[in-house]
Amino acid sequence: MRLRCIRRTAVLATLVAPVLGVVVLSAPPAAVALTPPGRGTELKSLAVSPAFAVDRTLFVGGLYDATLWKSTNGGASFTLIPGAPQGVEDIAMSPAYATDRTLFIASRGNRFGVGAGIYRSRDGGRTWTRLVAGLPASGQPYRLRISPGFASDRTIVAMVDTNLYRSTNGGDSWTRITPPGIGGVDFVVENFAMSPGFATDGGLVTVQGFGDAIRVSNNRGATWSAAALSLPWSFGFGDACFSSDFANDRTIFVTHANGHIFRSVDGGANFTRIAEGFGVLPAREIVTSPRFVVDGVVLAGGDRSVSADSGPGPLLGRSADRGVTWSRTETGLAGAWIEDIEYSPAFLADNTVFAVTGGSWGGTAGQGGAFVSRDGGLTWARLGGTFAQLGMPSLSPGGPRKGNRFTVSGTLPAHVSSTSVVLKFYLRDASGAYKLKSSVTVSVPGGVGTYRKVVTLSTAGKWRVRTYHADAGHEPSWSPIRSFTVRN
Repeated sequence: MRLRCIRRTAVLATLVAPVLGVVVLSAPPAAVALTPPGRGTELKSLAVSPAFAVDRTLFVGGLYDATLWKSTNGGASFTLIPGAPQGVEDIAMSPAYATDRTLFIASRGNRFGVGAGIYRSRDGGRTWTRLVAGLPASGQPYRLRISPGFASDRTIVAMVDTNLYRSTNGGDSWTRITPPGIGGVDFVVENFAMSPGFATDGGLVTVQGFGDAIRVSNNRGATWSAAALSLPWSFGFGDACFSSDFANDRTIFVTHANGHIFRSVDGGANFTRIAEGFGVLPAREIVTSPRFVVDGVVLAGGDRSVSADSGPGPLLGRSADRGVTWSRTETGLAGAWIEDIEYSPAFLADNTVFAVTGGSWGGTAGQGGAFVSRDGGLTWARLGGTFAQLGMPSLSPGGPRKGNRFTVSGTLPAHVSSTSVVLKFYLRDASGAYKLKSSVTVSVPGGVGTYRKVVTLSTAGKWRVRTYHADAGHEPSWSPIRSFTVRN
């Protein structure tokens, strides 16, 4: 089943009271200055603009510190979006994003779960509204899917906790559409997928996380039918996807917790196990190629951090025969597990695929991040700026102009097990080289995540400061460098 490891996130923005069924995010503190995705900020999700061929826009979401970044150059570099929702589980963009600037976020909130919910922006991520009408007050959203006909049907489907909800008015209000269970027991939604032709066929498929059950709807979740399974197991399913050519081939894939792949070729009425173990580990994500009708390519992401007697399994697998046989296709990828796989909307022209990985594997070079493949998923390269990093330390406004006393503040990533960071100060010497002059340990009481330290430096000159952190459970983390000048 999908591994829902609930991690904690540092506080970045403040919520104001609900008004007319929505909650609006206030502006972030002016002193907060954090970096693009990096060590200490585990990436979780990625969304590609429907107009990517023209606007080159990507959004990447993470779980710690500042958590949403935007690229307008195809992923060469990313810019932090201040004040965005924290703990980004999923991102959904309007098919008409180029003109309506609308996107949605499934947020798990800060490290204490405060602020969890579904958020909408209508200005490309500058401001956000929390959507609450019809949703559970303390619900945790995990996945969002937006109708390809959103401009007219205004439909979004969301997984919140273990239930499905649907909005037909652009997110203003929601209705629960969870399939009925068996024998009075609720259906435990583990994941779901939306048909590429949802605007006309109303196709949805959802899989159960405990026990073996698949439900399919062809009327937007109004009613559901149970799929028949060959060789059922008892571990539960992980992910599902429709073929990009579903209107013609009626193909749906689902992944199983023990690594098997199931496929339906009759629109979800019957599923047959077709792959004998995608490696030895569960496939967390599965997607078909936009040219599936021709190439038959399916990509499935694994989790090699799961213990297995036969050794670590694949991080990413590829099938070119509609899921029957698989080979590894992870050259250039790093990390311990796949979080998200997204094909470029311009794939037929640019042959581009994006992936987000989490965790680390085999040292610093194996750190997770965001990656791009420009050969259809065969080889990969890291997108710019997506190593997880500590938040950049923020100097007191303007930095020191005269005198040698000022304030340094920042954020300790919420997933670490200690409650302190070290500020490293470097002074430039006559040769132009920066030499370490001072190390200051800063306590973060209770591990709340933020720190503030008054520092005195007695020597005038060009200085640099960066944050360092290490604990027994994580690789050492360094923030980017912040430069400043001390004058007498």
